[in-house]
Amino acid sequence: MITTSPINLDLLKKTVSPIMLVQGETDGRNLRFLINTGGVSLSPTGLTVTFFMTKPDSNVVFAEATHDGTYYLVNISTQMVVVSGTAQAEFVIVSATETIRSVKFPIEIQPTSDVSGAVESTSEFTALEDVLTTINRKMNLAGGSANPFTAMPYVGTAPILESASGSDGTYVKYADGTMLWHLTKTIDYGSNIATATFSLTFPVAFYAAPSAISFVLKAYEEGVNTGVAVAAGTGDTTTTTFTGGFYRIAGNMRQVKASFFAIGRWKA
Repeated sequence: MITTSPINLDLLKKTVSPIMLVQGETDGRNLRFLINTGGVSLSPTGLTVTFFMTKPDSNVVFAEATHDGTYYLVNISTQMVVVSGTAQAEFVIVSATETIRSVKFPIEIQPTSDVSGAVESTSEFTALEDVLTTINRKMNLAGGSANPFTAMPYVGTAPILESASGSDGTYVKYADGTMLWHLTKTIDYGSNIATATFSLTFPVAFYAAPSAISFVLKAYEEGVNTGVAVAAGTGDTTTTTFTGGFYRIAGNMRQVKASFFAIGRWKA
């Protein structure tokens, strides 16, 4: 892992010189930023600092920056350097009361002739939507409480063994051991906030901790305006619970309407 020399990023000024990266690297570099406002270092206390990058092919990737006591560090993932050319990056800095965006700055991704480990460029947002579409399609096969089946249907040669819906969401058990769960709900946190957590209980237990994701549909404050929220990572799962959090990028976030999904097994 290579850590770059400190990159000075003044939130009050435009950065002209591009940052240089190399196409095709795999988690090979950490960008080290000294973020300041007019020469005063930005303290990480109470802040969520996220790095967003629009790649040369217009796909968008992002990563949460960490702080080592002096610098903000951003790990350059494989997806960030799949495509060569000029990318545009920015930081979004969220506190309990405000949201600040840096001026966009260029990142030059140098092409390489070594394509042995080439991967297709995708948007992390598009990839997430594809997962949700697949899960929704399978959930719809179960009928749900609004369209119950009189006899359990088959998916290929594997029948759906059990399906039920309630306040804790909808789950579907398949004969091959797969179990899916989905819940859409609105959570009211009582006031406009920058970060929030959630803790959900599955209606039935998984055999082992499942893979789970959350997807924000709307973040807003009733009677004020809408905001933009991002599900912060996948959170933590056990066989019976899913916990995680949201952070606000802009606008107001008191109520969050989100969809939650999990896929795992109900038997070994």
